[in-house]
Amino acid sequence: MKFINYLKSLAEANSGQSSKAFAVLASTLISFITGLVLCFAISYDVYVDGVVDSNLEDMGILMLCMGGFVGGSSISKIFGDQAESRADRHRHAYIHDNNSNYNDSDDDFVPNEDEEGQP
Repeated sequence: MKFINYLKSLAEANSGQSSKAFAVLASTLISFITGLVLCFAISYDVYVDGVVDSNLEDMGILMLCMGGFVGGSSISKIFGDQAESRADRHRHAYIHDNNSNYNDSDDDFVPNEDEEGQP
């Protein structure tokens, strides 16, 4: 139940990072289910007549493509996270070097106060 709520929160957040995380989770889940279906198909094939009559080469190619599917959806998340962390480092360095009017916790503008506490 927590996993489904997590997926709903990713879909409802409407941000770039949440959509990338949702794409990675969805592609991983689809690939996992496809792998299970192939495992059950091979198991059923062996159970029925004791011989694997299925085309294992095509199943292997399908699994290779599913790996590419997961890898392709992960690339945008990996590069996006790296670019975001790089931008955050530069932004925080700029803020700390050039301006002391920013609050570090949420980067909101906080005006300097004089001795009476008035902005």
